[in-house]
Amino acid sequence: DQASQGLMQKIDVGHVQTRGRFVEEKEARLAARAGDGLGLGSRRGRAFEVASIDANIQSMTDTVVGTSNANLYQPRNIEELQYSLPTQMALSALGKGNGYRTHRDFMDGKLDLGPDSEVIRLARKIKLRVSPELDRQYPHFVAEVTVNYADGSSERIFQERSTGSPTRPFTDEQHRAKLDELLREV
Repeated sequence: DQASQGLMQKIDVGHVQTRGRFVEEKEARLAARAGDGLGLGSRRGRAFEVASIDANIQSMTDTVVGTSNANLYQPRNIEELQYSLPTQMALSALGKGNGYRTHRDFMDGKLDLGPDSEVIRLARKIKLRVSPELDRQYPHFVAEVTVNYADGSSERIFQERSTGSPTRPFTDEQHRAKLDELLREV
């Protein structure tokens, strides 16, 4: 219908209106898709074995979802949650999701992100480092993480052109799923 198409166009240009507020979808989804885009979601069975995660990010990512966030490891509201890369990565790695529904659950008190919650304990193990090398080599968003496990093993994950980026756009089905998720309560 026309209303759906209009909202889909807003999604395409990077903005989504929910409950009368505009959310910078393009920037917020950098954090929201980080864990899934890096493949951390597929490592859910090993999430409790993680000793630390070293995340190399670009300066353009850092500006939006990185070290400038004073509440990086303890979001207090939906905006801080959306823009906390470590928390989004931890949510994904633990299989809790990191989309609008998860954010609403946090705001509604259904998702514990207190200092001792499993999500925040894992998020604190994620250290962000701005990588000038990634800035020089890639003009588009990329990410590189090294997951260090308690048994001494480690795994390097590199993600270029994550789903939803201009070079790998959402399919019609993915756009529809996003629209449905955002409109569920409207």
